[in-house]
Amino acid sequence: MMLISTADIEARQSKARALCAEAEGLCSIAQTARWDALVIKAHAQEVRGARRLFGGSTADNPEIVSLIRALRLCTTCIGSKIGISRKRVDAELKDIGRALALMVAVTRCEACLKQTVVYALR
Repeated sequence: MMLISTADIEARQSKARALCAEAEGLCSIAQTARWDALVIKAHAQEVRGARRLFGGSTADNPEIVSLIRALRLCTTCIGSKIGISRKRVDAELKDIGRALALMVAVTRCEACLKQTVVYALR
């Protein structure tokens, strides 16, 4: 039977504590790298147009809602009044349509007076 000295036990415990600390550091690095990879992947997919992340309200939604609450407007007029592109207006209207009763009709835009697709709140 082999006996282990207390000095040997303390050395092994010290080495084990050092390895545990190193493992915690590596886990932290791995979590950070995984999070960064997910953010980069989501951004790349959004740029390519593959998909868009949803969940938070954007700064343009309240402005668009206040406009279409009062008037029936086309996407061109909404975009020019707020200062964003038509493509962005279309995306925002999709978001708004998920939460509010959005009326879409082919009628006269109350801003430019063109017969076109207009949006308003019911």
